[in-house]
Amino acid sequence: MKTKVRIVDMFAFLFGAALPFFGAWAKTGHTLGNEKQVLGLLVFLYLFLGKSYFQLNPHRNKLPGFAKYYLAFALLTFVSSAFNLVTNVGIAQFTTILIVGGIYYLLAEICFLESTLDSLYKGLLAGFLVSVFIATMQFLRISDFDIFKPEELNANTAYTGDDDGLDMLRVWGPFGNALTFSFYLSVVGVLMYGYAAFVRRSRVFTWVIIGAGLAGITFTISRTATVAFLGCIGLMYFLTVSRAKRGLIAAAAVVVLAAGFIYLPTLIENSPILSRVNDTGTDFKGGRLALWNVGYNVWLDHPLFGAGPGNLNMELYRYGWRNMQNDILTTVPGHVESFYLTLLFTFGALCFSVYLMYLVLFTRNSFEVFRAGLRNKKFVLGVPVFGALLCVFINNAVDPAMIFDFRMQLLMVLLMVIGGNTYKQWKASL
Repeated sequence: MKTKVRIVDMFAFLFGAALPFFGAWAKTGHTLGNEKQVLGLLVFLYLFLGKSYFQLNPHRNKLPGFAKYYLAFALLTFVSSAFNLVTNVGIAQFTTILIVGGIYYLLAEICFLESTLDSLYKGLLAGFLVSVFIATMQFLRISDFDIFKPEELNANTAYTGDDDGLDMLRVWGPFGNALTFSFYLSVVGVLMYGYAAFVRRSRVFTWVIIGAGLAGITFTISRTATVAFLGCIGLMYFLTVSRAKRGLIAAAAVVVLAAGFIYLPTLIENSPILSRVNDTGTDFKGGRLALWNVGYNVWLDHPLFGAGPGNLNMELYRYGWRNMQNDILTTVPGHVESFYLTLLFTFGALCFSVYLMYLVLFTRNSFEVFRAGLRNKKFVLGVPVFGALLCVFINNAVDPAMIFDFRMQLLMVLLMVIGGNTYKQWKASL
């Protein structure tokens, strides 16, 4: 049995470390680390471990409440497709969601021991640090670390402007997409902060994580990820200090904000890059808000079941949105620059309400484990999940990456595995 436990611990470490690289390379036309390959690997491991291993888990086959809503959402995406036009893209989209649900169930059953969850954290740490290193090399324009060919990179890897002459590189790490990479760095960075500060209780380790995360996100020039990363770390720290320190922190925050209002306009005015980063109005009104308005009109015609999996781009085009290439109308699922609104417009109010219940329960359970873990070391491995989950919420508001990037879906699954299993342990102790 010890051998099987070691195998699972090693698997958890490698899985966490490999997360940012799933799908980064293609071989003979097939993506390495896609959802079907991951599911197949987990099925094999599940069968290999056998009944005797799972008997070590006193909470086996007991899903947390939030997980039941998540799996219900996955099943309801099929219902949405049944009431709309069924396309190959749509079949692929809801099939992926179902597969991710299966991956969650298998991982939650396999990764339940404390040593396994700790190995998962260590693996995520390794992947995080390697990703930041790759980002640093890309920032220094060392081409050996580009990973992708220029034509494979997302357009958001360049920060250009005709009016101000800007031509800035936005690093993409192993993702090929600067914004998705910044999303990953912010969430895993907050998770690793929690691991360093509350599990390992190392100040040096904590500051290394903060420095590495901030450097990597800065290289991507992402406003949302920066705010989410610093804000969630600040909130976790604020909730864990004494009331006296909270007062000092609040006072310091007021001073910093006041200084920012006084001095930042001058700095921004004299810096083209800061001026572009600060210019959110044009980007929001001319981009996201206009797209959201078109998506809202689509949803009004399909309120209960949405446009259907794989159909959102076609519907957006039909309702007047022309800012997309014709070749993606029927080849990608489509999004509206917001994960939550994309869910609503694609799958309708029924699926969205179930997903919302999943988020509410998961957040409540994560906060309960957060408080319990601060008081009892038995549950401390669940403490980092709360901050990372809040970071996901902030990014998802204006980033649709979890719609189309399997790695971000897997990252959410890992938060559910860690948070769900520590929650079950805490609940059983009451």
